[in-house]
Amino acid sequence: MIVLRRGDLWESEAEVVVREATVLGEARSAVGRRTEMEIGAEVLKRVAAMGEMQVGAAVLTPGGDLPSSFALHIFLTSHEEPITARGVEKGLRNALARVSDFGIGSVAFPPVGLGAGSLETESAAGLLVSMLRTHLETGNEPQQFEIVVDNDYEEDVFSQALGVLENSDAD
Repeated sequence: MIVLRRGDLWESEAEVVVREATVLGEARSAVGRRTEMEIGAEVLKRVAAMGEMQVGAAVLTPGGDLPSSFALHIFLTSHEEPITARGVEKGLRNALARVSDFGIGSVAFPPVGLGAGSLETESAAGLLVSMLRTHLETGNEPQQFEIVVDNDYEEDVFSQALGVLENSDAD
């Protein structure tokens, strides 16, 4: 099941909240910075201690001060490599593998790959929704996803992406 919700990602009660980061572990979006503030310093120290990651890597940590039990950090960009659909897809694939490996039941995602110089909202929505739907078809955990948007435009675009998938399933 994929649910679209408008609100604050860091308030999700899903077992895992996804946080986008640079390969150095720094937040790469406004939502990421706010989520970073809510997670707390201990988790951020743990991420920093891992050193530089590869674009597309995904690391599960405790949720810190979040209502969620865990935070899933996906590393999507470096100084040399900007956000690309390929990097986002790799990060999402690794994120889904990580939560599946740990038997996680529910995950909350921000609109992954958005921001200045990043993916177009329509492309990001199509990619995320398509990958979540494909994962659901495997029957593997997790089977509950929440996409948390914070404005009307994102809500409209992600609603359309979800609707396109639902309509294509009926064909």
